[in-house]
Amino acid sequence: LESLITLERQKELMKYLTAEEKKLLKIFLENDTKALHLNSVRALTLEKQGMLMPPGTTVNGYGIFTLAPWVWKYLKDNPKALE
Repeated sequence: LESLITLERQKELMKYLTAEEKKLLKIFLENDTKALHLNSVRALTLEKQGMLMPPGTTVNGYGIFTLAPWVWKYLKDNPKALE
Protein backbone atom coordinates (compact mmCIF):
# COMPACT_ATOMS: atom_id res chain seq x y z
CA LEU A 1 0.00 0.00 0.00
CA GLU A 2 2.77 2.42 0.89
CA SER A 3 4.25 2.25 -2.60
CA LEU A 4 0.84 3.19 -4.04
CA ILE A 5 0.60 6.38 -1.99
CA THR A 6 2.56 9.12 -3.70
CA LEU A 7 4.07 12.06 -1.87
CA GLU A 8 1.41 14.25 -3.46
CA ARG A 9 -1.36 12.01 -2.10
CA GLN A 10 0.30 11.98 1.33
CA LYS A 11 0.28 15.78 1.42
CA GLU A 12 -3.35 15.82 0.32
CA LEU A 13 -4.40 13.37 3.04
CA MET A 14 -2.56 15.38 5.69
CA LYS A 15 -4.03 18.66 4.45
CA TYR A 16 -7.62 17.51 4.97
CA LEU A 17 -7.32 15.86 8.38
CA THR A 18 -10.00 16.82 10.85
CA ALA A 19 -9.07 18.27 14.23
CA GLU A 20 -9.95 14.91 15.83
CA GLU A 21 -7.73 12.99 13.38
CA LYS A 22 -4.83 15.37 14.02
CA LYS A 23 -5.33 14.96 17.76
CA LEU A 24 -5.19 11.20 17.40
CA LEU A 25 -2.02 11.26 15.28
CA LYS A 26 -0.36 13.66 17.74
CA ILE A 27 -0.70 11.00 20.42
CA PHE A 28 1.58 8.71 18.39
CA LEU A 29 4.22 11.46 18.10
CA GLU A 30 3.95 12.61 21.71
CA ASN A 31 4.57 9.04 22.87
CA ASP A 32 7.21 8.41 20.19
CA THR A 33 5.45 5.21 19.20
CA LYS A 34 4.12 3.66 16.03
CA ALA A 35 1.45 1.57 17.78
CA LEU A 36 -1.35 2.50 20.17
CA HIS A 37 -4.29 0.76 21.83
CA LEU A 38 -7.27 2.64 20.37
CA ASN A 39 -11.02 2.52 20.11
CA SER A 40 -11.84 1.03 16.70
CA VAL A 41 -14.54 3.62 15.98
CA ARG A 42 -12.14 6.49 16.69
CA ALA A 43 -9.50 5.01 14.37
CA LEU A 44 -11.84 3.99 11.56
CA THR A 45 -11.41 7.00 9.25
CA LEU A 46 -7.62 6.93 9.46
CA GLU A 47 -7.66 3.19 8.85
CA LYS A 48 -9.85 3.62 5.75
CA GLN A 49 -7.43 6.26 4.43
CA GLY A 50 -4.53 3.82 4.80
CA MET A 51 -2.92 5.86 7.55
CA LEU A 52 -3.41 3.28 10.28
CA MET A 53 -2.93 -0.43 9.89
CA PRO A 54 -5.83 -2.44 11.32
CA PRO A 55 -5.35 -4.47 14.46
CA GLY A 56 -5.12 -8.23 14.27
CA THR A 57 -7.88 -8.56 16.82
CA THR A 58 -10.16 -6.27 18.76
CA VAL A 59 -11.55 -6.76 22.24
CA ASN A 60 -14.52 -4.71 23.42
CA GLY A 61 -14.03 -2.36 20.47
CA TYR A 62 -10.34 -1.71 21.13
CA GLY A 63 -7.28 -2.89 19.27
CA ILE A 64 -3.63 -2.08 18.70
CA PHE A 65 -3.39 0.14 15.64
CA THR A 66 -0.09 0.81 13.91
CA LEU A 67 0.81 3.86 11.87
CA ALA A 68 1.49 3.12 8.23
CA PRO A 69 5.25 3.56 7.66
CA TRP A 70 4.71 6.51 5.30
CA VAL A 71 2.67 8.36 7.95
CA TRP A 72 5.40 7.99 10.57
CA LYS A 73 8.04 9.22 8.12
CA TYR A 74 5.87 12.09 6.88
CA LEU A 75 5.09 13.30 10.41
CA LYS A 76 8.70 13.02 11.53
CA ASP A 77 9.84 14.94 8.43
CA ASN A 78 6.98 17.49 8.71
CA PRO A 79 6.31 18.05 12.41
CA LYS A 80 4.10 21.11 11.73
CA ALA A 81 1.71 19.04 9.60
CA LEU A 82 -0.57 18.49 12.60
CA GLU A 83 -0.86 22.11 13.66
